[in-house]
Amino acid sequence: MVFQGERFLRRRFGGRPRQELGRVAVTAPSAQRYRSRPREPSATLLRPMRIASSALPVPLWLAIPILLIPACASMRRGGKPDGDADLLAAERALAERDFERAQSGFDRVTGRLPQSAEAWLGFGDASMGLFEACVADPRRGNALLHLQDAKRGFEKAIELDPNGLRARIGAVRAARQLGDARAELQHADALERTLAGNTDPEGRFDAFMELGRSRAGEFRVAARESEGGGGATLDGLYSRVLEAFQAAAAADPTRPEPAIDTAWFEFHRGAPADAQEILFAEIEKRPEEARFHQALADMAARSAGYGALAEAYADRIGKLTETSATASWFAGCASLLAGEALRVSDAEASTAALNEAIVRLKRSYALKPEFTQTAKFYESSAMAGLARIQFDAQQTAEAARLLTKALEVSVAALERADQHGVSPKRTSLEIGGVYFKADELAKGAELFEEWLRLSPQDSDWLNNAGLLRRDLGEKLRREGKTEEARRSHELSYSHYSKLAELKPNEPRVVNDTALLLLYDLDRDLDKAEAMFRRAIELGEAELKQRGERPTPDEEDPESLRAAADWDYFAEATGDACQNLGLLLWKQGGDSVQIRKHLERAFELDPRGTRARMRGILKELPDSGPAPRRTNPLR
Repeated sequence: MVFQGERFLRRRFGGRPRQELGRVAVTAPSAQRYRSRPREPSATLLRPMRIASSALPVPLWLAIPILLIPACASMRRGGKPDGDADLLAAERALAERDFERAQSGFDRVTGRLPQSAEAWLGFGDASMGLFEACVADPRRGNALLHLQDAKRGFEKAIELDPNGLRARIGAVRAARQLGDARAELQHADALERTLAGNTDPEGRFDAFMELGRSRAGEFRVAARESEGGGGATLDGLYSRVLEAFQAAAAADPTRPEPAIDTAWFEFHRGAPADAQEILFAEIEKRPEEARFHQALADMAARSAGYGALAEAYADRIGKLTETSATASWFAGCASLLAGEALRVSDAEASTAALNEAIVRLKRSYALKPEFTQTAKFYESSAMAGLARIQFDAQQTAEAARLLTKALEVSVAALERADQHGVSPKRTSLEIGGVYFKADELAKGAELFEEWLRLSPQDSDWLNNAGLLRRDLGEKLRREGKTEEARRSHELSYSHYSKLAELKPNEPRVVNDTALLLLYDLDRDLDKAEAMFRRAIELGEAELKQRGERPTPDEEDPESLRAAADWDYFAEATGDACQNLGLLLWKQGGDSVQIRKHLERAFELDPRGTRARMRGILKELPDSGPAPRRTNPLR
């Protein structure tokens, strides 16, 4: 039987498997793109990850939004379809974001009507949509080919209609994504000229946004090339960037993108304080706009950190967080991440930050009940952080109490790892490990059973509750408390049975469930026999698939893992063979079959612990029924 959570905690019970750490899968909420314009904060807005990868510990909430491309399906193009049925069908597909069907449809139309600017523009939009889809999921196809198609479509549309604003916008975007700075600036200059005669509000908004982004890129290139010089040129470019974003804001004052892109421009220009001021100024006017807060979080992850952001929320808009659900939500998340970062180095400061996070998150869903689910998710994480601080201080009972409260708030946060890679699940297993090693089996079992009421199908908790109840039953039996021992063993069997239902193809789990019937409950032995045979079948199939045991090489971690995995299945299969042989012996079964199972168990003994069993083979006849044994392992 295996205690899940303690790598170096190993015990062995006769024919039972060795103790080994159960690996805990650590997951974290995924992230939405900033352009999705969420109506409320959600768990997906907080994405813990390393700066250099998708793993922990340094959290980022979202990626830099400077180069984001608005969804093609939301674009309104100038001009009207000319009544062509295929063109109208392609337009509908584009509006429905069915980019494959739209691209195919526009492609057919351009074949028949090569002078249709509208068809070429649609082809470019559909191709850009496919490019974005392939970037998001590379399995969907070759993103670069779709981007080149988009460029071709936009440029052909411009050739046929030089005053078409949408095609100019698309050409700027395509050139930027292709990394063609020269072409991007040429298209941006042409876009600026085209804007002079265009009055479409939405078209002008998108055009000024793309113009600002292109000018921002031009500024960055000029700044790098000037190496501290070129002041006048840079000043002029700087003004053009701000003018473009200001014009976009004037075209549609309801949209947050101009302020956000301006803030990112200032941030990358080396003025994070100015960037933060821009965003806080907008938050004071529109506190419920999540994207302003999101940008602040992204910048904090790349500069001063979440501690500074949490302080900025308190100093800059402290009163506002008391009345704005969104501001309180993001301020709470900032405090949470600040507290997690400090947990190892400064427990006192970490505790203060985590408690502040709890207050702010509670306030957010009190103000707006729609935030309850996501706010409680992170509230639970903050409480689990407090539990971990107590556990690290060796206050196990208090850690268990706080962790239980955290999971009662939201068991969904169980697998979320903090910035040090520690999840509530890991803390729960390590708390259980303390009780296991201290022989406080009843406390440990009761704790896992309490958590199982919150998550009844958690396989690690079922395993550990089963093991602790099994060992407790053994202890009570030795103390002569027969009825209490049996009740504990029945509870253990109940836990392992549920685990076997969840993992019916795991030989170790199947074996562990059956051996309770054989050694502890002495009932349903036909069922136990079937389960041992099933465990052997599963284990032998796994070993056959893996072939010979890999030779471990200390300099090759992969070979070490492969050898350890082989040993795991070998020992689990050997244990089942040993248990089946002893069960048959107990029933007076055929000596040849018993010997066959025991000999196979000796072969599958990677740790060399079955040698003691060889002596009892002398008691086994060469053939015929075996003399019945009473409880062979005792």
